[in-house]
Amino acid sequence: MPPTLEDGGWRIFGLESWITPLRADIASALVDRHDVLGWIVDRLAPVTAVEELGPAIESTPLDRARDALVQVDAVESVDAVSVALAALGKLSSDELSRLRQAEPFRSALKVTDDVAETGLPASWIEWLARAAEPSFALALDVARRGKDEWPIELGAGDPIAVQGLVAALDQAQGNEIAAERTAQALPFIVAWLQRDPAFPRSAMIPIYASLLTLFALGPARGVSTYESSQILVSALLTTGLSPKAYQAVIADVVELAGQGFGVDMVYWVLEITEEFMRASTPDADARASFLHSVLARVAPIYGRLTSLQRAAVARLAQELGWTLQSFGISTNVAKADEISTRLDGLRIAIYSLTESSSRQAKAAIEEIAPTAFVDCNADHGGTARLRALAENADIFVVAWLSAKHAATEFIREHRAHRPLLYAQGRGFSSILRAIEDYLAHDRRGSLLS
Repeated sequence: MPPTLEDGGWRIFGLESWITPLRADIASALVDRHDVLGWIVDRLAPVTAVEELGPAIESTPLDRARDALVQVDAVESVDAVSVALAALGKLSSDELSRLRQAEPFRSALKVTDDVAETGLPASWIEWLARAAEPSFALALDVARRGKDEWPIELGAGDPIAVQGLVAALDQAQGNEIAAERTAQALPFIVAWLQRDPAFPRSAMIPIYASLLTLFALGPARGVSTYESSQILVSALLTTGLSPKAYQAVIADVVELAGQGFGVDMVYWVLEITEEFMRASTPDADARASFLHSVLARVAPIYGRLTSLQRAAVARLAQELGWTLQSFGISTNVAKADEISTRLDGLRIAIYSLTESSSRQAKAAIEEIAPTAFVDCNADHGGTARLRALAENADIFVVAWLSAKHAATEFIREHRAHRPLLYAQGRGFSSILRAIEDYLAHDRRGSLLS
């Protein structure tokens, strides 16, 4: 039965079982749904009686088409659409007409009809080639599904395949419709790249760089833009760049940040800064100039930052050997705010194999909330100490990019329903951001009760 079926749908299947008692599959599925069937229950034959009537009726092409269309409606999958098209191709015109007269089949058929006219792309290169077509109205839906289904491993390191995708991205920019659709699909392409078991790989640098530039040149500045661009920056810095390519990455980041960024962008800026500090550089002067300019642009909004953000900025400046005063930043700002108040008295656990990041996050938290107790852990498996932290901490943060899978699963197993947060990056800014985001959304103050 469809996984999204609600009470009304179960009653329809109940009527179907009453009318067609030989459908043992439906009768069996209804056994645990008598509570929603109402008076229909009294009209149904017992399952044992249905089974004694003889073998179950084999599903017809129409039944299989219905099932396939329900999957199209319930599951976002390119494969589901392909299966539905194959099933619909075996129906007569009368059977198709019957399907079009009832929901949920009517809505699902609109999707399959659109796809049947033009066919489905099977790769990003095919998708980009189709992006300029006005009739390709399902472009974004196909991209959303394709990111999880189109293969990535085959040819991922092949220079011809890499250049083919870069060329397709470039060509799409020459058409207004294709360029707009591509801009909307960029986060999906990044998510697809992350499925590569060897991500990030040096052979894919041209693709990473091309996507980062498209993010920088595009108008979108939402959450998905910043998160995807951070993934690309990290990938490029990790794989190693020439001085020219390194400077191009800096230019793209500056463009993404804009002339004057706001408070909501501070953690992204700090996380990007940490990425540059952590990676080796082919141009030390370019990096120093970039990092100095970043902190200088934080200065005008420093007074509006939360206590946790201010602590993060101060620690980054200290790590670079600079003082906040050298940027014209006055540290004479009230330290207490809602974040620091809510952190006071909490026991916080941090799991990360990048121990320097854990220590910096611990210091930042304890600076603004002296009564908070912060434990850092980097055990590679399920130890007694890790279990104690998982069971007793008020908040547990896992830096999942810098964590052992076995330890992460162990923590999840022993956290039950208590808060378990995942930092998106390896640096201490990501850890602080995960905590602040959680506290900002958990306005009920349940941690303090």
